[in-house]
Amino acid sequence: MATQNIALCGTTDWLNKPNNGNILKFVEMLGIFDGIMKKHVRREQPKDTRVNYLGKRIQNEIIDMLAEEFQQTVCNYHSDAAFAGALASANVLAEEMCIVPCFRVQPIGRPRKKRSLFGYEGEDEPVTDPQQKFETPSEETFGYKEFVEAAKTVKHIPVALCSDKEAWAKLSIMSDTIAIFRKADNHQDNLQLSETKKVEADGLARFITMNELRYITEYNQVTAVGLFQSEVKAHLLLFINRGSGDYKELKDRLGALAPEFVGEFLFVLVHGVKSNEKSLGYFGLTSRDLPRVGIYDRDSDMKWLMPEGEISTERVREFCQSLILGNLKEVKQAGEPDPKTEL
Repeated sequence: MATQNIALCGTTDWLNKPNNGNILKFVEMLGIFDGIMKKHVRREQPKDTRVNYLGKRIQNEIIDMLAEEFQQTVCNYHSDAAFAGALASANVLAEEMCIVPCFRVQPIGRPRKKRSLFGYEGEDEPVTDPQQKFETPSEETFGYKEFVEAAKTVKHIPVALCSDKEAWAKLSIMSDTIAIFRKADNHQDNLQLSETKKVEADGLARFITMNELRYITEYNQVTAVGLFQSEVKAHLLLFINRGSGDYKELKDRLGALAPEFVGEFLFVLVHGVKSNEKSLGYFGLTSRDLPRVGIYDRDSDMKWLMPEGEISTERVREFCQSLILGNLKEVKQAGEPDPKTEL
């Protein structure tokens, strides 16, 4: 919705002007800083629906008020170390919106001396340049040894160290942070070391594993945490017995389809093992019924099974689209008994 500017563009030729979408772009930008705004922006509408909530005059007035309030908020909340990142982020957003940023630069006094994973250097003279200096971490840096040790236990996940201040700014990272970037739902999960009293390699490895989501994620007690904490509420589930003849083929087939539904579905692999009996039973299945494909929608707490038959890419794609278009709401849920027929 935010990308297409649908919600505030209007339905008539007179109202449907390109500039009417500017207010929504501003709401989208505020969503980066405010969780409620972010949730609002993520709401979707059917593509054939266009709704005009506000006329363009009142939109422009709201833009002016929000711009003034936003500028004041950014200036009030930035700290010595975060100012460079905030300024860079604002410039990137401004360029995307084709506006010129004019943020008030407040004088910065003597910087605080601080040791951190990527610390800045303290000097006696006042700082006049908002750009901060970053250092490459060493073995004595808080959390460095534990991070390297944890990385050895999760070899299947790409791991890197970053001390580039421009990269920090683009990722909205302002202090010592271990960040996980997930392609499956375009999510960034941060662990700020400055807010952590004690860091252990095992704890970091658990943090990484719990928040790891792939294009198709194997369901277990650990990955369930990341699956149910994700902002993506719909799950496409492949129920299958490990070791079956079509196991690898179906897994690869759905894994290749998953990127088409990033941000809309999480693709989950559920093995027909004893530890997953409760999940299978929730859909009215046993291991003898597999393979099957189902959908679970966390928003409505509803579930459906794709009709039996070939598990082809096209059928699974249509099954996913049926939830997006709202067609599944009228279909009987999985695990429900058939209605009784009176003669």
